[in-house]
Amino acid sequence: MRSIVIKAPAKINLHLKVFRPCRPDGFHEVRTILQAIALADVVEVTLAREAGLGLTCTDPAVPTDDSNLAIRAAVQFVQAVGYPAIGIGIHIRKGIPMAAGLGGGSADAAATLVGLRTLLAPEMADGQLESIGADLGSDVPFFIRGGTQVGLGRGDMLAPARQPLSERPVVIVKPAGGCSTREVYSRYDRGIGGGDDAPALDDALEALSAGRLEDAVGNDLRPAAIAIVAEVGDAIAALRDCGLSPVEMSGSGSACFGFANSEEQAVAAARALSERFPFARACMTWASGCEVLRE
Repeated sequence: MRSIVIKAPAKINLHLKVFRPCRPDGFHEVRTILQAIALADVVEVTLAREAGLGLTCTDPAVPTDDSNLAIRAAVQFVQAVGYPAIGIGIHIRKGIPMAAGLGGGSADAAATLVGLRTLLAPEMADGQLESIGADLGSDVPFFIRGGTQVGLGRGDMLAPARQPLSERPVVIVKPAGGCSTREVYSRYDRGIGGGDDAPALDDALEALSAGRLEDAVGNDLRPAAIAIVAEVGDAIAALRDCGLSPVEMSGSGSACFGFANSEEQAVAAARALSERFPFARACMTWASGCEVLRE
């Protein structure tokens, strides 16, 4: 029996521009700048002698059936490599909150793919692994790469940012309420949010390259998310009140982030915010994607 332990980092969307209406395939065309952060789940993948597939998780709210992206990732991987029947066990230690716009489910799927490649097909190229991931979800390929990436299409067409974000302390806050991605996009399509909150991608990338992070950050979905979970607006205001800048919502919410000038400021802000919100953490940006911790 062999096993491997993978760090699955969360992400924030520094920039998210969404175009209406949605495409014929049901997805929206987006322009986004994705940034990995050190806040993470830990995923252990174990090979067993007897055929079968099972998943356990430290968070009882996480589904353990085939609606979980990690289970689907294992199925897709085994089918892609044509491997004979094999037993696979997946255990997830959750550190990333759910329904937050931080990509926890996609990160777990990517970690499962990285783990299975290491155990079963180490010769597989990143491109093939990302292709398997793209069939599972728009964000999965990002978590294989990590760092600072520009996402086009539905967010799955990736290219490294010309100037990756240097290591920075960041505070993540999630209100009690979570946002359904489907509902946020539905409200956005109905005209909640003008679509002008985020700058154009080229302008955002130019600002990022020039070190003007405050001019790069923006999210078209924020007004729609606030209409569902009003506390998103409260979280953004609270981050600003702690002296963090820039601040924004990640993805379709409900988690929000704010950049600090120092680790000490980030830790102090997270401590203060934890008195108002159920989840508040200080962490650093992360320069890579899923990482093998132990074989």
